[in-house]
Amino acid sequence: MYANHFRPKKNPSIGVVQICSSDNIEDNYNKIKYFVNDCVEKGAKLVCLPENFASMSSSSLASSQIAEPLDGPIMTKYSSLAKELKVWLSLGGFQEKIDANPLKRYNTHVIINDEGQIVSAYRKLHLFDIDLSKAGGVALSESEFVEKGMDMPEIVDSPLGKLGPTIVSFFCDIVSYDFIQCYDVRFPELYRKCIPLGNTNEMQSYRKSSLCSGFGLNWPAQ
Repeated sequence: MYANHFRPKKNPSIGVVQICSSDNIEDNYNKIKYFVNDCVEKGAKLVCLPENFASMSSSSLASSQIAEPLDGPIMTKYSSLAKELKVWLSLGGFQEKIDANPLKRYNTHVIINDEGQIVSAYRKLHLFDIDLSKAGGVALSESEFVEKGMDMPEIVDSPLGKLGPTIVSFFCDIVSYDFIQCYDVRFPELYRKCIPLGNTNEMQSYRKSSLCSGFGLNWPAQ
C-alpha cells in the first residue's frame, strides 16, 4: 500500500492511492481514508483509487453478493469522506448492484466531487473474457458475473478541468490526463471521445487487477 501525488505544471496536485484490498470492507475503508487524508494534506485536489478499492472478494459470486447500489452504505461513506476532506475522488471500479439480476453486477467507475456528490458514473463497457491458464493464471469469463455497460463515459467539469470516468481527462493549459480502467485500454473509441476537446499531450494512468505472474504489465497501449 502506498499513496503518492504529483503536481503538473500550473495545475493542482493529484493523489494516487494503491491498496491491496481484502474482503473486509471496513478495513479497506480505514486504510483508504488514511491515505486520502495524507494526499489532501500534501495539496491534492483529486485522489484516484484503484479497481476493487472497496473490496476484493474471494470469488465472483461473493463479489456479486456484496454489490451495492450507488446510493448504498459503501458509496455513501466515500461520498462523506470526499465532503469531509473537500477533495474529489475517482473510484474505479466499484461493485454496483443490479436489482434485476443478483448473480451479476456492474464494474462501475464513479467520480465524486468535493461536496460529496456523485457527478459521473461509468459502467465498464469491455468485459475481460480470456484463458490465462497457460500463463499460470485462470480461465476467466468476466461476462459470466459482470453486466457490461451501455454508455460511453460522460465528461464533467471540475476545478481541475474536465473529468470523465474510465476516460478521466483533465484538460488544462497544455496537458490532458487520461485514466483508463483495465481491459478498456484496448478499445480506442474511448480515447476518440476526448479528441474534439482539443488537447494533444497526454499522461495515462491504467487501473487493473493482475491475475497471474507475468501478466502484470497488461498489453502496451498503441
